[in-house]
Amino acid sequence: MPQSNATVHTALLRVALSGASQLGLDTGRLLRRIGVPEDLLHQPDGRLPKQLVHDLWRELTEMAGDSAFGIKVAQEMPEGTTGVAEYAARNATTLRGALQSVVRYSRLLNDAARIELTEVGLTGRISYRVVDDPLPPRALCDWVLAHITHGACTITQQAIVPVSVAFQHGPPTDPRPYARFFQCPLKWNQPLNELCFTRQQLDQKVPKADPHLAELMRHYADQQLARLPKTDDFLQQVRGAVAELLVHGAPRLDDVARLLGLSSRSLQRKLRDEGTSFQGFANEVRTDLAASYLAEGKLAIAEVAFLVGFSEPSAFHRAFKKARGMTPSAFREQAA
Repeated sequence: MPQSNATVHTALLRVALSGASQLGLDTGRLLRRIGVPEDLLHQPDGRLPKQLVHDLWRELTEMAGDSAFGIKVAQEMPEGTTGVAEYAARNATTLRGALQSVVRYSRLLNDAARIELTEVGLTGRISYRVVDDPLPPRALCDWVLAHITHGACTITQQAIVPVSVAFQHGPPTDPRPYARFFQCPLKWNQPLNELCFTRQQLDQKVPKADPHLAELMRHYADQQLARLPKTDDFLQQVRGAVAELLVHGAPRLDDVARLLGLSSRSLQRKLRDEGTSFQGFANEVRTDLAASYLAEGKLAIAEVAFLVGFSEPSAFHRAFKKARGMTPSAFREQAA
């Protein structure tokens, strides 16, 4: 979905520059070359065009010559670097609450970022994607997943090891830094950047949580969200409505329209204006979710079929093969 007016908080730029400086890179020269004013970097709530910051992450990774640049940045990042959103998360009473806070305030760091927390069975998955960028900077995606993992360990004072980690990008030349940091199965070329935790991990208490500070930070963060320019997030709303209805089977146009407060005709027209159709987009959502479940490898294929709205596994097999060019079992083997 086009979103050329999306902006990114300068904290994301400061994070990358700090990591680059620790590696001895000449970040000042890079900033001067692209024309980023030094004073803007020190503004607590400054914002820059999203594409500019994404390009900077790519350039800094290339300058570092290190495919694990994003992970190393997360490991060295001082507490509180990402501001009010981070403080709100750090003072939630459980890890689940902290991740819900991350989801709620993700737009403060990046207008175009979408972080979602989904709990199915005994696990919960927190995913990261950028709605108008099919393959965001690998270092930035790595940093997001590593930052969440590192933060989970810090606030719970427990060794929180994910069940698995999925990356949209392909494997690096040297995967050892990833394996050392995450200490769990790593999956590459996946539909989403995603961390999988157990429900028991999500229930972990945050010993030093301050509910009063959390409430204050949420209030301030909500004010910041309200000041952000409105973005056209229509397709994301449709995606959420389709996903919500899948538990009842294949979602119907009328039901999705009702959830969104639209007439069926208006929903069809708005989807047509976005260059898609209801059936086509709903199938895309179901396939993306199915691919995510299959890549995780924890559910039987029949269970995945049910979760994405198919009453018969055979129908799921046909639909998935048509969309992805391979059977669900072949996709799972490739993703393993």
